[in-house]
Amino acid sequence: MAGIAAVRGARVGAEKTARAMQSQVDTQAWHAREDWLLQQRVDASLQFLSAYDLYIPAARSFQAALSSPDSGSREALHDAVRTAGHGLTVAYFRLRVFGPEDIQTSAGDLRAAVSALSESLVEWELSVAAQEEEAWRREETVTQRIVDAANAHDAFASRISEIVGTLEVSRRPATRSQ
Repeated sequence: MAGIAAVRGARVGAEKTARAMQSQVDTQAWHAREDWLLQQRVDASLQFLSAYDLYIPAARSFQAALSSPDSGSREALHDAVRTAGHGLTVAYFRLRVFGPEDIQTSAGDLRAAVSALSESLVEWELSVAAQEEEAWRREETVTQRIVDAANAHDAFASRISEIVGTLEVSRRPATRSQ
């Protein structure tokens, strides 16, 4: 009888140990996934902000060229704006994969503001090329679109800062291999 009890006790002990180990592995896997997802979100947000930081100088250079009658060929500047806009779109879709809904919404607002700015630049370029008398009105629209994009950028950056500010450093106990 004592032998059976010892075997049964060993089996129960092994089962408890196995359940505890499985629970620990599950917890570690969950934390690892959360840490990975958080890092992806941070990286995607930074990529999006960096893409915006590349777009705005290109847009301002194109704006300056359009406002100067002696600027010569604007094709390279137009291409730079298009390329930077494409980079922003790529970064936006990466953010849509990883970002929570409120960040996606804020990023969408910024992307829409940049898109409106790009459209206004193209319309202005066409009116300058057609030598329309009232092309200067397009310049006013572009200036306003730059302000709109800056406001959308600030809102996005503020939202990211709020989220990062509320994150707590994980205080999980260190695990030891035995």
